[in-house]
Amino acid sequence: MNAPRLLLALMMTASSAYVGSTAIEAGATSGTLVVTIQGFRSAAGHARVAVFKRDAGFPDDESRAYRKVVTGISDGGVEVRFDDLPLADYAVSMYHDENDDAKLNKGLFGVPREGYGVSNNVTHAMRAPRFEEARFRFDTVLHTVTIKVHY
Repeated sequence: MNAPRLLLALMMTASSAYVGSTAIEAGATSGTLVVTIQGFRSAAGHARVAVFKRDAGFPDDESRAYRKVVTGISDGGVEVRFDDLPLADYAVSMYHDENDDAKLNKGLFGVPREGYGVSNNVTHAMRAPRFEEARFRFDTVLHTVTIKVHY
């Protein structure tokens, strides 16, 4: 194969591999966010998972979340899907509502007594994770976030 044809073939191969690598490039305006959560110590209660578009209410005021799901726990894990989610920046938070009282129970100095976690698996000993620390760019038609539960 001569050099011009080889160059053309390489360019076409490279461009076809690149097309559709992100939803923004493909013209999509929404996608599916899959949140996989691992490390529950029991199947008691429910997992409460919230997607936030801004820092207001993050991480534990789910009334201010953009979307939220409450689901059962099996085999120490959970997987939830947020379909038709507009492309944007988000942060995900979750907690293991072991006693099903619809709140993250906290002890002395606000330390959680139930399992919790956020996207990017941010943890701090003296304060709750901030939105900016857990934020990620959702710009593909299918994006997976994995969260480890901390007790």
